[in-house]
Amino acid sequence: MKTLLLAVTGMSPQVITETLWAIHHEQGAWPAEIQLITTSEGGKRAIDGLLTQGHLQRLCDEIDRPLPLFDASRIHVVTGAEDLPVDDARSREDHEALADFIMSKVAELANDDALQIHASLAGGRKTMTYYFGYAMSLFGRDQDCLTHVLISEGYENLEDFYYPSANQAPVTSRDGRKLETAAAEVVLADIPFVRLSDSLSPDMRDLARSISFRQLVILLNMAAHPNQIRVELNVGEQTLTVFKRGRPDALTHIKLASKPTFALMWVLVQAHMDGDHSLQRRNLDSQGNEVPDRGMALMLLEKLYPMCGQTIPAGCVQLEAQVETLQDYAELNDANFLRTLQTLSGGVTSNWLTPQISNIRKALRNALPDPLAALLSPALMTMTSDGQLEDASKKDLNPSYRFRLSPDQFVINDI
Repeated sequence: MKTLLLAVTGMSPQVITETLWAIHHEQGAWPAEIQLITTSEGGKRAIDGLLTQGHLQRLCDEIDRPLPLFDASRIHVVTGAEDLPVDDARSREDHEALADFIMSKVAELANDDALQIHASLAGGRKTMTYYFGYAMSLFGRDQDCLTHVLISEGYENLEDFYYPSANQAPVTSRDGRKLETAAAEVVLADIPFVRLSDSLSPDMRDLARSISFRQLVILLNMAAHPNQIRVELNVGEQTLTVFKRGRPDALTHIKLASKPTFALMWVLVQAHMDGDHSLQRRNLDSQGNEVPDRGMALMLLEKLYPMCGQTIPAGCVQLEAQVETLQDYAELNDANFLRTLQTLSGGVTSNWLTPQISNIRKALRNALPDPLAALLSPALMTMTSDGQLEDASKKDLNPSYRFRLSPDQFVINDI
């Protein structure tokens, strides 16, 4: 497995050679490649110190290790709000840009299962290291590690000190003392971190490349405060949009797989908003046998007509007749939709409904952290004696589909 040394750096590129020295002496996995996340000024200093002055090559020659792949293309300079390189992270906007950039880069690299990330927190401003460590918690895997390099007193942040070389002349400390470079102690401190990547789906990791760090953190925290969630169903786009109450900006848009799947979500949300408990997994007769639910099929067709740009013909109230009038559209546009219509013509059964519910839950899990996806997913629920909804248990004979959020947290934007 290839090892990548990934580091945030500021004005001191020395943290790279110091970290490599410590990896060598502590017999850690030697990196095949080095990548840096830094500012434009930090990038210039890294090129000058590590490449132009040759400190990286000299280190590898002295300890007899192969030179890791490293050049200007592996230095990732953070861009700000206007897509310009950040010179130094001193403004609020710069720090927001740093957070988004670091999260996106770590998510991208952690998507490669053949790569082991050795993440170094030794350089950069305090907020850079915080964002870097948090990104590793979000996306780091079992094979990845997080470290900080510790230097003996007097040698820290000295411009001329890159590692404890036996071949280098003494360096001058900040208080004017002459220090032998070979006398410096460099120790690699392993930093334990909580790995949360298992709670994020591959789609969720992809989402981290397109939304901000702040938005992702809000999504991760929202499950602990469900009353802050607002969900809009956008019928024209067939998407669910998740908001935090009181914030106008959308956190994420979720596209459902097909028109029938979205129509079902629309029907279920509308029923939840109306306090309708009639939508059950199985429609049973008095003997406990399943009977196709024609009422639910009519509800679905009522939603499917406008989604297809069609209008229910006047006087067309029978299920079979409504199905027939949509068949021409389905034959021209969507073979899968045509099969759905043929299924619905006899009424909804659990054989159709259960997989569609699974499709909704899968789409939500792919786009949201697991706890938040569970709150937005339709669930089999029953009403308690005091009028509260709770998850159904196995002893409940035929619970209805409802949601764990309150009805007023949903909005439906019709076409």
